[in-house]
Amino acid sequence: MGTDSRDSLLAYLAGKLTGQTETLATEALGYILSRSVAAREALQELLRDGGADVGALKEVATEVIGEQGERVDLVASDDGGSERVLMEVKFWAGLTDNQPHTYLKRLPIDGDPAVLLFVAPEQRLVTLWVEVRRRAEEDGWDLGTVGGTEGLKSVMIDGGPRRLMLTSWRKLLAAMRSRANTNSSTERDIRQLEALCERQDRDAFLPIRPEEFAPSIPRRMLDMETLWKDATAQALRRGEELGRPFVNTDGTAVSVQWHGSGRHIQIGKEGAWWGAWFGVHYELWVREKETPLWLTFWKDYASAAKKKLGSQNYGFTLPVDVEYREVVDSVVAELQKVADALSG
Repeated sequence: MGTDSRDSLLAYLAGKLTGQTETLATEALGYILSRSVAAREALQELLRDGGADVGALKEVATEVIGEQGERVDLVASDDGGSERVLMEVKFWAGLTDNQPHTYLKRLPIDGDPAVLLFVAPEQRLVTLWVEVRRRAEEDGWDLGTVGGTEGLKSVMIDGGPRRLMLTSWRKLLAAMRSRANTNSSTERDIRQLEALCERQDRDAFLPIRPEEFAPSIPRRMLDMETLWKDATAQALRRGEELGRPFVNTDGTAVSVQWHGSGRHIQIGKEGAWWGAWFGVHYELWVREKETPLWLTFWKDYASAAKKKLGSQNYGFTLPVDVEYREVVDSVVAELQKVADALSG
């Protein structure tokens, strides 16, 4: 972005007001869009590139609470008062229970384009897009083919003019700044917000929050270690019951790596095993998909696995709000699914 975050008042305040960074960014973005026609036109153009010509945006409001308890970070309406754009501001916080389902339901069904737009750091775009789409599909939304441009993902909702989109802070703010007059108050405000977002995007060490010291976090990590161990054992038993092993641990060992804990396994079928590492992988959790549990293939199998599965790294979708037995069953079922795909 070209802005030194040390010179930004917003970035400085964000460092002091730990836990309120998203609120600061939301209010700053709402302030800029409310005051600047050029900024709103840049947003319109970005959405048009994603396939939604929402027309002129006139009113912008922040922290708008809906009838079902959803709190939309930012809402932009047309001159008739219809909500054409719902924006959710993200840095590193997870999705809420309402996202994206309740927010998609809020989009108007009037035959005109409308968009639910998530804005997040560039480092999080891949994982967040996977998670948002997965949740939407699980809630029954029919998503079209992914489109958009570089740094902007877009899918059609239920075959109509409504769309779900994701972009980065860097792309959105750069577009807004390019429209603003040089040395104007709008440009200066945008640069302030850019500096805050760059700090969030690039900081290798995110500020520690007091709640992160609670025992729930290490307990969950221990739970995940128990999960991959139990899932491996159950997968071995399931293969014996079926008379068709799909996981094998003979000659392999538990292997604690710098990126997490797990073990080497073989997966597929007898006589045609594929070598992989199975366990909790923190780096893949951060960079590829929002799940702690991964199957990553050994170097000799990586290229072939990518052709079979689309990637040499397979992230497991863990069910939430269910008993532990159901979580283990789900992981074992996915291991069998992967084995079948490799053997097919």
